[in-house]
Amino acid sequence: MLKHDILSLIRDRIHELKYEQVNLKLFIESDQIRHEQLEHAIRELELVHNRIKQLLCQSSSEAC
Repeated sequence: MLKHDILSLIRDRIHELKYEQVNLKLFIESDQIRHEQLEHAIRELELVHNRIKQLLCQSSSEAC
């Protein structure tokens, strides 16, 4: 299903960014800007993911 594929792609990207962020912890002090960019990207994707999921739940009878 296209809806679930979209949500899955967004969720996968969130996990990729979180993995990258964890790996950057050793370099946080020297790369604070990159860390902040990752935080922002993760928050934005989580908002998009949750909003799409919310919209899909409203428009379908599927369990959410």
